[in-house]
Amino acid sequence: MIVRHRGWAVAVLIAALGLGCHAAENDPEGQAGELSDPVRRENAIFNLKKVYTETLAANGGDRSSADVQAVADVIVDPLTRAYLDYPEDRINGLAILDLLYEVQDPRSMPALIEALNWRTEVSEDHAIRAAQTIQVMEVAAAERPQVIQALARSLERITDSRPEDNKMRVAMIRALGALKDTGATEILTRIATKQDEKQNFLINRLAAQQLGELRDPAAIPALIKCLFLFAPNHPELRMNDVAAEALILVGRPSLKPLLAVLAGKDATANAIAKQYIGAVKARRPDLANQMTVRQVTGGEASFALGALGFSEALEPLLQEAASSDTPRKLNAAIALVRIDVPEAKKDRVRSTLKKVYGELPKGY
Repeated sequence: MIVRHRGWAVAVLIAALGLGCHAAENDPEGQAGELSDPVRRENAIFNLKKVYTETLAANGGDRSSADVQAVADVIVDPLTRAYLDYPEDRINGLAILDLLYEVQDPRSMPALIEALNWRTEVSEDHAIRAAQTIQVMEVAAAERPQVIQALARSLERITDSRPEDNKMRVAMIRALGALKDTGATEILTRIATKQDEKQNFLINRLAAQQLGELRDPAAIPALIKCLFLFAPNHPELRMNDVAAEALILVGRPSLKPLLAVLAGKDATANAIAKQYIGAVKARRPDLANQMTVRQVTGGEASFALGALGFSEALEPLLQEAASSDTPRKLNAAIALVRIDVPEAKKDRVRSTLKKVYGELPKGY
C-alpha cells in the first residue's frame, strides 16, 4: 500500500510538472513553439497577439523600433509555418492572418499567397485579409511579380457577384494598386474595361482609379476608353471622373492621346460615345437628341487637358472654343483658364473667354 501511494504521488507530481512546462503568456518564443499543438494553438495565437500589440503600443506604434522588430523576428516565421502546415484549421488560420496583418512583415508572404488561393464558401475571408495585408505592407521589388501573379490568379477565379466576391475584388484591386508596380497594369486594365453584368460597375471604377496610382503610360489607351464607358443598362453610372484623374496622374504621356480625342480622331472613343448617346436615348430621348459624339468626346478631353495644364493644348482648345456647339465651346473655355498660358497669348485667351460667355444662350 505504501509503495502504491508513493507511486501515485510521484505520478501526480510528474503531471503537475508537465502542466507547468507550458510557455509563459508573455514569452513570445515559447508561445510560438506551441502553435504546432492543436490544443494550445488558439491560446498561443491570442497570447502572441497580446505580446505584439502591447509591445507596439509601448513603442508608439513604430513597427521599425528595435523592441517591436525583436518580437516580429521571433513570431513571423512560426506563424507563417503554422498557417501553411495546418490548412484544415480555418478558424485559427484566419486568426493567424489577422495577427500577420498587425505585424505587416514581408516574411509572411508565403502564408498570404497561400491564403489568396481561396475556396468557395470556405476561405474567402482568408483571401480578403491576405489582400488587405499586402495593401499595407512594404513589398520588395523582387517579390512583386510573384505577388501580382497570385492576386491576378485569385481575381480571375471570381466569376460571381456575391457580397464575398465583391469584397475580394475590392481588396485585391487595392492591393495591386498599393504595390506601385507596372506589372499590375495588364490585370487592372482588363478589370477596368470589362463589361459584364456579374461585375458591379463600381469595380470598374476602382480598377481605373488604381491604374492612376501606377502612373503607367501603357494604361493610357484603356483609360481613354474608360472616359466613355458606362454601366450596362445604366448610362448614368460612368467612370469619366476616375479615368480623367488617372490620365492626369500619368501626366505628359496623356497629352497627345487626349488631343486626338479632342480632334475627333480616336475611333474607339467615338464609337463608345455613340453607344452612350444610344443608351441615353433609350431613357431620355429628349436629352439624347441634343447630344453629339463630338460633344461627349470634346467635353471629356477638354476637362482632362485643362487639368493637365500643358500649354501645348492651347491652340486645340482655342479652336474647340470657336465651335458653334455651345457645350463644346463652353467646356473648352473652362479648360483654357486652367492651362499654362504664355504671356504673349493671354489677351487672346481673355478675349475668347469673353466671347464664349457673351454668346451663351439666355439662362444657360
